[in-house]
Amino acid sequence: PYPTERAALTQAARDDGREGTVYPFFYPPPALPMFGWTLPLSLVGGHRLMAVMNLGALVGLGLLLARWLRAPLWLPLLLLACSSGAVETARLGQVNGVLALLVGLGASRGRAAPIAAAALLKMSPAVLLIRFAAARRWRELLVGLGLGAGGLAAALMVVDLALFRRFFLEVLPGLSDGGWNGLGVP
Repeated sequence: PYPTERAALTQAARDDGREGTVYPFFYPPPALPMFGWTLPLSLVGGHRLMAVMNLGALVGLGLLLARWLRAPLWLPLLLLACSSGAVETARLGQVNGVLALLVGLGASRGRAAPIAAAALLKMSPAVLLIRFAAARRWRELLVGLGLGAGGLAAALMVVDLALFRRFFLEVLPGLSDGGWNGLGVP
């Protein structure tokens, strides 16, 4: 089952000895192959490894921001450490620290490829590709669009087309009404 199915996730959590709320996967189908390495891990093991990855990515983002903004290293690290988004990402085991690092790399270096890679994990960074069109940086825009299209095609070789259809035709539109798989989304 697609990891947005709460019943399947709840059962997997119970099988893993975990009690409490289990949150469904909010990422698009192209992200699934990127998380394939977590399949042999327990739910708790995967959560812990994701927390370590996010912490490393946030430290990397702090270093990147310090260099890019010519700020003392402690300032961006302090801001990231105090960010409610960083805390929530760690609590839920999300990949947002990695996303932020990819977007930061793309923005600081004027490159579309890291932003497109982030958009394959979570669709919202794709809107940042507009800046390349606005700046008439067509080659860079095409690189980003090509990476995105290639990532989608590669995901279609691994992820069933029915999952793509369900996500884009049912799950994604369901987010707009604020209710999704029994969770209220403000």
